[in-house]
Amino acid sequence: MILDMDSSINNEAECAQQKEIYEEIAKSLPDGISLDRAFAHLDEIEASLPDEPDYYDEDYYRESRGAYEAEDTQIDRMMQSLRN
Repeated sequence: MILDMDSSINNEAECAQQKEIYEEIAKSLPDGISLDRAFAHLDEIEASLPDEPDYYDEDYYRESRGAYEAEDTQIDRMMQSLRN
């Protein structure tokens, strides 16, 4: 199971999803059997994942908003030229 983790987890969302799955499995295991090693390995994988860009960053929002406004302006000009 632990070896399988390395190849299947590529981002934080997948890591969180895997943790949820293992938590559900752990609930059904008999006493004395734990997934502590698996959880520790998931933590190691999560720590080694590259940081994902923060799409809610204020600068990112401003840059993307500017692109949309420019696109909207261009569409408005095209529509206006069709009316003339």
